Amino acid sequence: MSSISAVERPIFVIGCGRSGTTLLYDILCGHRSLAWFSNYTDRWPGVPQLAALSPAYSALRRRGLSLPRVPTPIPSEGYRIFDHCSPRGAADNNRPLTELDATATERQCLARIIEAHQRFAGGQRFINKNTRNTRRIRFLHELFPDALFVHVVRDPRATVASLLRVAFWPDLRFWWREDRTASGLAEDGVAPETLAAELWTREVGPALRDKDVLDPASYWELRYEDLIVDPRGEVKSVLAFAGLPWTPSFEEVFESFVIVDRTAGYRRHLDDRQIAVIDDVTRPVASTLGYVGDRPA
Repeated sequence: MSSISAVERPIFVIGCGRSGTTLLYDILCGHRSLAWFSNYTDRWPGVPQLAALSPAYSALRRRGLSLPRVPTPIPSEGYRIFDHCSPRGAADNNRPLTELDATATERQCLARIIEAHQRFAGGQRFINKNTRNTRRIRFLHELFPDALFVHVVRDPRATVASLLRVAFWPDLRFWWREDRTASGLAEDGVAPETLAAELWTREVGPALRDKDVLDPASYWELRYEDLIVDPRGEVKSVLAFAGLPWTPSFEEVFESFVIVDRTAGYRRHLDDRQIAVIDDVTRPVASTLGYVGDRPA
């Protein structure tokens, strides 16, 4: 079997940063049927054999243990791996991509690395979460026509409030603003809430539009708010969508997660002026998702 044919129905978790994509990804990576990019394989893209360490992640999750003095393999977004296979320069690695950007060489490179991860980790299927891919549905669909997409959406006001508080925010780059950082743009007087609201709109809007190129059975939309209220039910629905069973071993992994309700409270971090800015920027997209009017604070 070739590397390309071995990659069947890969799963891509997408969504704007701080929308709950990492939580869902970390949970799903505990499924024994799934292989994924780890912090080890992302650091050394040319050594996919390191994926053999990945099963330790779910094993430790199930047992509630940790390895003393030994770093544990954890799920990674795989930025270096995607860049390793990309024929584009660093300046273009952050921008949206479409089917016009897809090349046979890039597909073969990614498929070869994914197949190696499946082989060394013992997973029959592959899953990845990478926020860049939220703006690359058409591109990934061209590379992997049978790919599945799980799109996690969250109230833009809560998403912005979370973005502005994370450590990486000052260094985050914005492709529609010449790939400049948040800190650099702030020096020019660009308000951070404006940037974060633009980011949400430019991630979520195109994803909602580009899903139309997919077979409806290949796209699943999940609200962060629903995931927090009923995590078991929502994760079961995602597994069913992906054609994966809820097994006793996955039950143990799922039970290891402590899921904290962060759906409310953005008003503690945003003032009325900031909320008005966010509402104004995000309204065209937010209204299509029902995130309008007086939403819970």
